[in-house]
Formats: sequence, C-alpha cells, structure tokens
Amino acid sequence: MILAYPDTLPEWWTYVIEPSPRPDAPGDYYEHGTEVVMTLFGAWKVEWIPLGDEESKLEREHFRWRPLGSPVDWLD
Repeated sequence: MILAYPDTLPEWWTYVIEPSPRPDAPGDYYEHGTEVVMTLFGAWKVEWIPLGDEESKLEREHFRWRPLGSPVDWLD
C-alpha cells in the first residue's frame, strides 16, 4: 500500500510505502513535481482508492495516520 498526499509547499508530495521496500529503512519518500509523482505511480500501476470512508479507514488502520488538515492551496 502507498499513502500519498500533497505537502504544504507547491509541487511537493510525500508518499509512504508499506511495507517498506527496504526492511532496514522507513518507506517515507519526498518528491518534487506532481507530473513526476503521477508518472511514477503510473509506472507502478497504482490503483487509487476514492476519497471517502474506506480511504479514511485505511489511512487510520493501516498507516496509523490521518492528516489534520494543513492547507494545500497550491492544489486549488
């Protein structure tokens, strides 16, 4: 599973791969460029879960995380 979310700075994304591809390191990655991230996820054949109750539940239960709502105005 991958948890991906926009960071607060324009065009910066954070994504967490669980389980980590390297057992000795966390699966946290930071990437600049929306097009770069979407190309990467396309190559990985990422299937997106629509926003909603299922997505929220997976974030809480699998990643033990849910953003508190920091502003990401650059996505508007």
